[in-house]
Amino acid sequence: VHAELTSRQALDFVCKLRLLNATTTERARLVEETLAVLDLQDRADLLIGKLSGGQRKRVAVGVELLCKPGIIFLDEPTAGLDPGTESGLMAKLKQLAELGKTIICTTHIMDNVDLFDKIAVMAAGGKLAFFGTPAEARAFFDIAKPIELYDRLEEKPANDWLQLYRKSEACKNVQALAAKERQP
Repeated sequence: VHAELTSRQALDFVCKLRLLNATTTERARLVEETLAVLDLQDRADLLIGKLSGGQRKRVAVGVELLCKPGIIFLDEPTAGLDPGTESGLMAKLKQLAELGKTIICTTHIMDNVDLFDKIAVMAAGGKLAFFGTPAEARAFFDIAKPIELYDRLEEKPANDWLQLYRKSEACKNVQALAAKERQP
């Protein structure tokens, strides 16, 4: 998003580029809906360059929401944000998921991992070490707090974690869910 535009202008500009057949009225409605979903109505007419880091990130997410995608991929959406702003943005992403969006994001910040429905934990070399709910991850790795995961991953080679995961209850749950979804 361009720092010299307001949030409203930036979102409208994106609508003009991506939604070529939308009328002026439709564009305005989409922009206002997006600003409301992201709690940016009170900042809609401020220059993006004057917004906080978290507000700028929410505008950037809004750019993607305008086309009403079913799935959104975000790479480190909270990188560089203070803990309070990070927490607020993650809570907003959870709200979007509850509205029916599939949100997939990478993060190294574990403070708000309990907001996710499922997490994939990657070990060294990008190898899967775990996939399941945050509660299942705590049980699988035998940790009290998600931040302890990093130390735990160092205790075994990546392939060992994958083998342990394949034998876990969490993996069986995922397989059962997948099998159920394949049934007519």
